[in-house]
Amino acid sequence: MQNYLFVHFRETTSPEGEQVYFALSRDGFAWEALNDGQPILWAYYGDKGVRDMTVIRDRDTGRFHIFATDLSLAYGMRNQYAKSWENISLHGSKD
Repeated sequence: MQNYLFVHFRETTSPEGEQVYFALSRDGFAWEALNDGQPILWAYYGDKGVRDMTVIRDRDTGRFHIFATDLSLAYGMRNQYAKSWENISLHGSKD
């Protein structure tokens, strides 16, 4: 049997919405939220919010790793990157 895992954030401007959520599907159409719809992982460092998750499988170990953008609009980071890409290199996450 094959299942699909959907790793996502919720588009809200609250800290809870910018965390890692999981949903599971058997067919890729009907999804069931895991952990009672609560975040699976919570970002406590950096900007304290994550977006745009990517799941990578290590071909040597078979383990899965989740990568995400360190960004929080809920904590007032909206203007931090507003000007240009140069701003990102100057003010990006330090953790």
